[in-house]
Amino acid sequence: HLFTPSFTPLSTPNHLLYLDSGMYIEKVTSKFEAVEMNIYNLMNKEK
Repeated sequence: HLFTPSFTPLSTPNHLLYLDSGMYIEKVTSKFEAVEMNIYNLMNKEK
């Protein structure tokens, strides 16, 4: 799934360059998924 990160510089005219870059999307997505997995694992440990 793709995230629209809050830090995406949408106000800048070249924000499309960031969004169109597959590398950027991939890096951001994998970063968020890693965080999601960490949260998921922590929540399961609590039980």
